Amino acid sequence: KNDPDKAIKYFNKAISLDDKNSYAYVGLGNAYTQKNDPDKAMECFNKAISLGNKFSSVYVGLGNAYAQKANKLKQQIQLSDDSK
Repeated sequence: KNDPDKAIKYFNKAISLDDKNSYAYVGLGNAYTQKNDPDKAMECFNKAISLGNKFSSVYVGLGNAYAQKANKLKQQIQLSDDSK
């Protein structure tokens, strides 16, 4: 079952055991994206990249997080404009 909260718990545990595990940061980033938390997701994907993970999935995840953030900002601007 798709449970991002449980995934976050397990990926954080994996990172606590090996903070150089770039794959755990990728998984954590994906879980944060599922929770609609693009800032935390971007932080995780960037950490994975800094640890040397150059797989395309890292950059796809990072791009998805940026798109999610852009959509959130667009919604905030729209709500702000609607309240005027």
